[in-house]
Amino acid sequence: MKKFIIGSALLFAALFVLMFGLAEVRHARQLAIIAVLDQASKAKIQTKKLKDGRTLIIHPNNPQFSLKVYTQQLSQIPTVQCPEPFQLAWLNYVQTWERSEAPFAGVGSAIEFTVSTVKPNGDAAKDALARLDKMNPNEAWMRVQVVALRYGVQIH
Repeated sequence: MKKFIIGSALLFAALFVLMFGLAEVRHARQLAIIAVLDQASKAKIQTKKLKDGRTLIIHPNNPQFSLKVYTQQLSQIPTVQCPEPFQLAWLNYVQTWERSEAPFAGVGSAIEFTVSTVKPNGDAAKDALARLDKMNPNEAWMRVQVVALRYGVQIH
């Protein structure tokens, strides 16, 4: 009976340590994701020094906002501490912005989709739509949000 009690106590202690360890890992992953999202939020605010010494704050809806600078800042955010699914979703998000910057981005896919609807070809239309989808930053952002939610991080 004494061995059973000692064995049960050791098993309980091992389970407690394991559960605590898993909680710590999950918390560390959450903090890593939050750090990436915080840096991305900061990248949305750009500043410009005026000749008179004042600093102008430029938000994304301002015509002076530079998508090139924003994309460069996004690509420099480290994600090594984040779980792999989040890293992949983030990489897709950054690459989507990079693709959308290219001159005439999406024109070929849009034309191909239009032609495939005139001359029905289901596979060509799906392929063209898939390439257009890879150029939609909002869609890529939604994927980032879904992965973050899986790790308990809600984005507002």
